[in-house]
Amino acid sequence: MGSPSSDSTVATTTASDGRTLAWASYGDPDGLAVLYFHGTSTCRLDGGFFDAAATRAGVHLIAVDRPGSARSDPHPGRRLIDWPSDVDAVADALNIDRYVVTGMSGGGPHALACAALNPQRVIAAVPINSATPNDPAFLRAAPAPMRVTPFLMRNVPPLGRAMLRAMGKASGRPNMPSRGMPADWREVLAHDDIRAQFLAAREEGLRQTRTVWATEGALFWDPDGWGFDPIHLPVPVIGCSGVLDPSLEFTRRVVASSSPGSRMLELPGGHIHPLLPDVAQTVVDAMAAAGS
Repeated sequence: MGSPSSDSTVATTTASDGRTLAWASYGDPDGLAVLYFHGTSTCRLDGGFFDAAATRAGVHLIAVDRPGSARSDPHPGRRLIDWPSDVDAVADALNIDRYVVTGMSGGGPHALACAALNPQRVIAAVPINSATPNDPAFLRAAPAPMRVTPFLMRNVPPLGRAMLRAMGKASGRPNMPSRGMPADWREVLAHDDIRAQFLAAREEGLRQTRTVWATEGALFWDPDGWGFDPIHLPVPVIGCSGVLDPSLEFTRRVVASSSPGSRMLELPGGHIHPLLPDVAQTVVDAMAAAGS
C-alpha cells in the first residue's frame, strides 16, 4: 500500500486497485481515530465543520473523499460493499489499526457498510442523518422528490435513473438558491460563514463531475439493496438523527437491532443542523464516547 503524501489541505494514498484516495485531517492528531465520510456532493472539507469540536473532544477526524468526489479517483460500477477496503487503505497509510466510522447524510450508508463488513477494525459506527434504503418510514417523511425517486428505482428503473440525473443536475447549481429549499436548510445556511464553507465543500466535491448525486442515489436506492444487512450490525451504533430528519425512524431501528452498547442520540433540527457548532460538538462527543 502506498505511503501518504500531502500538501496543506489533502493527503493521498492508493487503493488496492491503484486508484488515488484523498483525505484531510482535523481535530487532535494524537486523538481517537475517527474516519469521517462526507455528505453526497460535498467532500473531505466537510470535516472543517467538526474541527474545533474534534480538538476539544480529543478526536482525530480523518475526512475521506469518496470515489469520484473531489480528489479521489472514480470507481466505475462501485457498490457500498466496496467502500470498506478503501477505508482500510487510508487507515493503513496512517498506521491506524482500529477506528470509529461516522458519516453524514450520504456518508451514513458508507459508515454502516464498514460496520457490517469490517467489525475486526471498526470499533463503533456513528451515522449522522444517514441516507436510507427503500425504507417506508423515510418515504413517508421525505419531501416529494425523495419519495418518488426510490419508488421509481424499485418499480421503473429507467425512470428512476432519469429522475436521479435531473436531481444531480439541480444539485450542481453553484449558488444553491433558497427557493424550494427546506426550511431547516434555510435556517442553517442563513449563517453566512456556514453557507460559504458549505458551498466551498460542495464546489470541491463536484470538481470532477456534477453527477455525483445521481451516482450515489442509485447506490442508496438500488432495488437489489445495499449488499449487506444495515439493520443488524455487529458493532455498537450511536445513531445521530435530527428530530426533523426523515432518517429518524430508520436510525432508531438500526440502533434497536445492533450490537449491545448501541444507543440513539436525537439531535435538534433537521438534515444539516449538525453543521452548527453546538450540534457538531454533541455529535463529536458521541464519537469520542463510542471509542472509549
